[in-house]
Amino acid sequence: TLAPLPTSCLFMPTDFQAVIAFCEDLNLSQHAETLIKNGYEDVEDYGNWRDEDDDDFQKVCYGAGMLRPHVAKLVRAIRVRRVTPQSPSQLLAASLVGCPSPTTVPKALEGFKLGTVEAMEAEIYLRLAIEGAARGEAGAQNRLGDFYRTGIAQLLPQNQAEALRLYTQAAAQGYGEGQHSLGMIYMTGNGVAHDEKRAARLFRQAAKQGLACGQISLGQCFAMGAGVVMDEDEAAKLFTQASEQGAALGQYQLGQCYSNGMGVKQNDEKATWLYRLAAEQGEAGAQSHLATCYELGRGVVQDLPKALQLYAQAAEQGLAHAQVCLGLHLAGLTHRFVDAAGYFRLAADQGDANAQCLLGYLCEQGQGSKRDLGEAACASTVLPRRSTTCGRWRG
Repeated sequence: TLAPLPTSCLFMPTDFQAVIAFCEDLNLSQHAETLIKNGYEDVEDYGNWRDEDDDDFQKVCYGAGMLRPHVAKLVRAIRVRRVTPQSPSQLLAASLVGCPSPTTVPKALEGFKLGTVEAMEAEIYLRLAIEGAARGEAGAQNRLGDFYRTGIAQLLPQNQAEALRLYTQAAAQGYGEGQHSLGMIYMTGNGVAHDEKRAARLFRQAAKQGLACGQISLGQCFAMGAGVVMDEDEAAKLFTQASEQGAALGQYQLGQCYSNGMGVKQNDEKATWLYRLAAEQGEAGAQSHLATCYELGRGVVQDLPKALQLYAQAAEQGLAHAQVCLGLHLAGLTHRFVDAAGYFRLAADQGDANAQCLLGYLCEQGQGSKRDLGEAACASTVLPRRSTTCGRWRG
């Protein structure tokens, strides 16, 4: 809901309607009053701003107590207004400060409508990446590789071969993110022969530059012995480095180290603290493991409602482990078999063996769906007395 405007604003409806609409389009209507009070009501003038005007604008926004993501979103939208598809020089000059990460741009554009700020941003970022890559800029090569790897809605189809070529070019210039991206290609064998040793070497190069993603991926290699000799101490050391940079996945992985005593002394309290840090950043695995801590009272006071809330958050992100755990609680505690079957089916579709067994049992019993022995046989006819994924079956 839009915050009440000063009485003086009501006598100038045209200008203020424009800035209000500008903020509403960004789902930031609560900040329209701040823009008006500080003289930023002329939306049309945004197209004439210079970089120093952006700096002044950000100072005003932070001074008014706006959150950093909100300020970044406003600034990006303003920059979009002064960059037109007919002006290549302006496109090249547009700043990418606050730009969404390459992995989130395509997700944000699923089903987008042409003409929205997000679509305009995507086209601008894509053009910048294409022209920058053509000039041999490593950062642009890596970003364009990300775009080709994932595809961008109606703008760019997936092309793994082109992504590999661009990542290779960026890595050859010593660009850390390019090294990590290329390492992931070789680790997953996506479009190339699976090569763990080569991937580990690339992760090490990125980690030496202090990149959290490189530290995490190299740490996972040491934890699993993938491409390197297994070394739990080295894995914990690398996860610690990434965690200290605030990387959610690094915090989650380090939390697992403390939970299992891998490379560090076992400590449930520290594990829970790290899971919480990562969960607050939306890391699904951390949300699910923190839920288990609350369910069992490991490192925290037992709190089942909190556990269910966290399982639900992780399940919403598609994590099979959390979907199974949430389904178990729904079936066992509240006998909501229909909902439980829904979560088991989601996890079963991802290949989770526990979910397939549980779904098979519910289908056999006709609980949560019409009794279907055929589906039960396809999934499983054996119900485990205890799930290896989380807590026990509470029947």
